[in-house]
Amino acid sequence: MSVSFAWLLAVLILIGLYRLGLLVAKARHVRVACLVAVSVLAVVSLVGHAQEMRVVFRNEGNLAALNVPALREAYGYLDRHPGSTVLIREQNPIVMGWLSYHGRRSSVYVDRTLLQEGYLPAGDWAFYAAPPDMGKALVWDSEGLKPAWRMSSSPSVEVRNRQGKERDASNLWYWMGDELEFFITVPDEESAAQRWTLEFVAMPGPSNPILSRRLALILAGAPDVTIEIQGRETVRVPVKLRRGTNIVYLRSLWPTE
Repeated sequence: MSVSFAWLLAVLILIGLYRLGLLVAKARHVRVACLVAVSVLAVVSLVGHAQEMRVVFRNEGNLAALNVPALREAYGYLDRHPGSTVLIREQNPIVMGWLSYHGRRSSVYVDRTLLQEGYLPAGDWAFYAAPPDMGKALVWDSEGLKPAWRMSSSPSVEVRNRQGKERDASNLWYWMGDELEFFITVPDEESAAQRWTLEFVAMPGPSNPILSRRLALILAGAPDVTIEIQGRETVRVPVKLRRGTNIVYLRSLWPTE
């Protein structure tokens, strides 16, 4: 969260100058001119920062991400239960930081893959270690805070993209060329027997002004799925997974440039 208070500083300085003007100039028209100048500059400053203040007043952006009910419940639980073991699997580094803060009296671990995507120097992260007893650990992910044993059979997803990845303070995204790959690892037969849906957000990139895109989702042993998007869309495709690593290809069909 970043809100600039430069406008407030400017107003305070101008008010100070106005008060100083009262000492050096007794003429009424001088005082009125100073007051008008202060008022105009204050209004201009407020208008210039209206967008930043709108985010605060409407609880948008990272403020909204930090105040979802599941996250507030996690804050409260960690504050009330010091000494817990917590593994954080969170894409948003700001949410990750706040969870770590509330878990400051506990043993907090950050998922290694997500840690490597953060604003930190490159390296092999030799200091990383898994919690010594995952059976008693808590895990935070997009669904909330829960015991680790309830997640032991959940598939893991890794995105591999030749163009690399991009991120800002709250989002992670990929500029796709001809294709990218989802590596989905299923740990056991019980998980493979369940129904799974691959979900991601797709939107046209800057390489072509056309808003329409045609994509293909390809998984071995299943019919290819053609996806049509118009602007930004959330794509949900049911997938049949087997035990082990499943590679799902996402390919661009149109436009070709």
